[in-house]
Amino acid sequence: MIVWVNGAFGSGKSTQPWFRCRFVPGADWDELRPLFAAQEEARQQHFPEELVGPVAAVRDLGVELRPVQGGESIRPWMIYLAEGRASFRH
Repeated sequence: MIVWVNGAFGSGKSTQPWFRCRFVPGADWDELRPLFAAQEEARQQHFPEELVGPVAAVRDLGVELRPVQGGESIRPWMIYLAEGRASFRH
């Protein structure tokens, strides 16, 4: 399991180049939820130019995933969180 400041990632699978897993929102998730929702909307609409701002904003957050049981942190260069699922690339 991987923990992020705003939630936890459960075990999942890798479908290269994407890693897919379960996402459980944490206590501070509500402040970031609208940004990730806007990014997901852009993704669903195949990234029209007028909706790419949230994609860049999420990338610029500098998300860091930390394994619960120790080990190296992961800094994905792309991450999507929607409906209890996470997909990321690093």
